[in-house]
Amino acid sequence: MKRKYTFEELWERLPIGIRKSCQECEQDPVWHPEGVVSEHIRLVFNYANENYFQDEILLLASIFHDIGKPETQKITNKGGNIRISNYGHENYASKYIDAYIHLFPEFYTKENKENFISTLKFICQNHMKMHLLNDKKIKKKHKIEILTNHKDFELLEKFSHCDDGGKNMCEKL
Repeated sequence: MKRKYTFEELWERLPIGIRKSCQECEQDPVWHPEGVVSEHIRLVFNYANENYFQDEILLLASIFHDIGKPETQKITNKGGNIRISNYGHENYASKYIDAYIHLFPEFYTKENKENFISTLKFICQNHMKMHLLNDKKIKKKHKIEILTNHKDFELLEKFSHCDDGGKNMCEKL
């Protein structure tokens, strides 16, 4: 049986600067009622841990999927309506995974490390596309097929449930 982790024991492995920037990075309340990025990450992790803790890759995906938001944040004010966006944040996941995967050595072996990292990057880089797919906003059939035919699509679907489940956990608080 796989071990169950707490959010804190994995989150605190990341450098303080990343954690601090996520704790200070507000999100658009329309999409993220949970507030700052670190709180969203915590809730997504907790949902994954409660529902899919056997899929440890989902735990790490929850940690890495949004940590690029502080670097991509744009705040606009249109007629007193403040909007916060983070377009492209998912593209930063690879950079952070490459830099910090060594802090999580118990999640992969020397033999499966390359595949593990590839899958983790796929989930993090495509979690926003999965939201678009779920909302039927991807119209081109070939783009849908590229995503749905990927070998790790099932894990991406599970992670999408975690991402949405984290937001829903916030609404219940």
